[in-house]
Amino acid sequence: MKGVRHGQRNGACFPLAVAHLLSDFSVLETEQILKSWNRKNFPPMRDREVLKCVKSADKGLKKDYQHYYNAMRMKIRQITGLEIK
Repeated sequence: MKGVRHGQRNGACFPLAVAHLLSDFSVLETEQILKSWNRKNFPPMRDREVLKCVKSADKGLKKDYQHYYNAMRMKIRQITGLEIK
């Protein structure tokens, strides 16, 4: 979970949020993990932007789990190197 540069932050934050939520981390745990990750970004996003990504990911998974799961699998693998099963 290395930091990323401006222009890549939201594109990395959202799938990382989905990955953590799919891995049974709670919304609160995911928020804390991604706030820590965000401090490595250059420049860091505002905390409220990180929270917005996490809440959006959580809402999307609750609304249409299969769609979000399928859409994020490849993106998650590109960012983390981990395969989501």
